[in-house]
Amino acid sequence: MFYLKKFILTTQKGEKAVVDLQPGLNIIHGPSNTGKSIIVDAVDFMYGGDPEKLIDNPIGFTNVTLIVDFDGKPITLSRDIGSNDIDVSCDIDEIENGKYKASKASKSIHQFWLRLMGIDDKVYVVMKKDMTPQLLGVRTFIHTFLIKESRMSSINSVLKSGEGFSKNIPTPTIMSLIYLLKGITYTSGEKVKGDKIRDAENEAIKRFVDRSLISIGHQKVAAMNVSEDEISPEELQQKIEAVKKDIQEAENSIEQMTSESGALANEVIQIDQRITEAKVLRNRYQSLMTQYESDIKRLTFIAEGDLHREMLPKLDHCPFCNGELPKDKEESCIEAAVAEVSKIELQIKDLLSAGEHLDEEIEELSALRQEKEEARRNLQQKIRSVLEPKLTELNNDLNGFRVALGKQKVAEIYDKVADTISTELEEALDNDATLDIDVKGKIREIIAEPLSDLLYSILKSVNYENLEKAVFDVDSCDIKINGKVGKAVQGQGYSAYLNAIMAIALQELFNQFNLYKPNILVMDSPILSLAEKRKKGDLQASTQMKAGLFGYMDEHTIGYQSIVVENFIPDIKYKNANLIEFTKDPENGRYGLVESYHEN
Repeated sequence: MFYLKKFILTTQKGEKAVVDLQPGLNIIHGPSNTGKSIIVDAVDFMYGGDPEKLIDNPIGFTNVTLIVDFDGKPITLSRDIGSNDIDVSCDIDEIENGKYKASKASKSIHQFWLRLMGIDDKVYVVMKKDMTPQLLGVRTFIHTFLIKESRMSSINSVLKSGEGFSKNIPTPTIMSLIYLLKGITYTSGEKVKGDKIRDAENEAIKRFVDRSLISIGHQKVAAMNVSEDEISPEELQQKIEAVKKDIQEAENSIEQMTSESGALANEVIQIDQRITEAKVLRNRYQSLMTQYESDIKRLTFIAEGDLHREMLPKLDHCPFCNGELPKDKEESCIEAAVAEVSKIELQIKDLLSAGEHLDEEIEELSALRQEKEEARRNLQQKIRSVLEPKLTELNNDLNGFRVALGKQKVAEIYDKVADTISTELEEALDNDATLDIDVKGKIREIIAEPLSDLLYSILKSVNYENLEKAVFDVDSCDIKINGKVGKAVQGQGYSAYLNAIMAIALQELFNQFNLYKPNILVMDSPILSLAEKRKKGDLQASTQMKAGLFGYMDEHTIGYQSIVVENFIPDIKYKNANLIEFTKDPENGRYGLVESYHEN
């Protein structure tokens, strides 16, 4: 087991920028232009990548030194900016000291990192159409655990190395991940089919496509003789657009009324709370009233006793010695009792008045509650009896118009089908990524189900809004939520958030299989908090979802190291995270990565 313990970046002036890390979650946060993303580039640099931001900044770095903790023992890696050599030094028998090449070579830094993961021998995985094996390197799958800011907000899957959307399955990445999870390569190291066999198969495919195109041509001629409806395709298209507009308006009305119904439900809950509070207070007043009534009865009893005292026989002489008794003046308690009763009567009057006000308030609140409930029932009734039937009717009309339009444009459809077949033939013959091995089948067999379970579990834990179902979609190699793969329409804010969820789920998948693990996850701006990065109409993850994500990482970063770079992090109680803040304030804390460098 290993983790990145310390980075030391040396500037042209000889200054040292030191960043200490811990095995679990590390969060580097603060304003822009403080050097946070340089840490991400430094990780990539020590995994054999190009310097990029290490060169393109006003500070100017000359060297990156990384200390790795491997089962409690230090390994020091040092690489000069612009150099292809990485010096490795340690006192560990299974790790060879000396210079490693950043690029592919007999002694490559790729093999060093794979060895730390427990992969000792050179491993070959299939990556091409003819099953030709290729040496496994850490750069083949580094994009799954080191995600820079531009890819973090991309609509592409984190399994795909590019930023723009790609529908192709990333075969090298998938085959590498399957090896890390299961230790299976699906190759013996030899080509399965020779060029002659491949050419013969391609020729057979061409002949089949030619026959298919001829058949489509015949069907097109027959279809063109079918009588057309009186309405022209242009008029049908106009009707379709009009119905689609009506459908959108109906859906908007349903959404608005549903929102209003929810708001009314919340108001009813608040009114119930106020009614309950008023009833509790009224009960307290009633208890106090009962106490005052008891006090009056007690004082009345005392006064009556005082009034009847004159009726009792008075003793002039002692019954024992027959001596004359002194005649002391006895004070009456009636006046005191009357005064006390007067006070209590005033308090009772106040209680009665307050009780009447409470009764009025309870009555008003009950009437208001009934009014809100009635309004809510009316909204729901309108949705069920008016809007939803209307929406169904409009959809039926839309389908009918589309069928009619399809009948009239059947000849055009045949042309498109023929063109598609021709295009697919060219791609099938020229695309080197097409494998004889069933890659999709392997994804379904090994990855899809456990990764789907993890994705749903994580999304539920982070309070993802309106979550009903979440799975790993084989075709897009990405998250499908509630039956849709929709990062493209949701904007960069949601793309970054969902890419972070996918990256975390992959790490937990490695933990689950527990064979070969990267042991590290680096993410730059998973919640995309920079305001200047937002575009008009770009949806953002809610504050609750952002807090849920960081809370989840704080609680669940186990079995691997996570380094997260973000501008503004959610204000939650972090229990396990190593928080590194760059303040960009010379008077408060650490200004930035290089403490002596202050932006003009």
